[in-house]
Amino acid sequence: MEINVVGAATATVLTAETEGLLDHEVYNGKVTEKALETKEASAA
Repeated sequence: MEINVVGAATATVLTAETEGLLDHEVYNGKVTEKALETKEASAA
């Protein structure tokens, strides 16, 4: 695999974007869990 400056910069940007997406997914997951807990609590 050949690595050049442009490729390294692109990889850095993609990594940052991916980490941002993962953070967003985790946040969404927590919100979903909280909503389910609230639903279960009101059903009980």
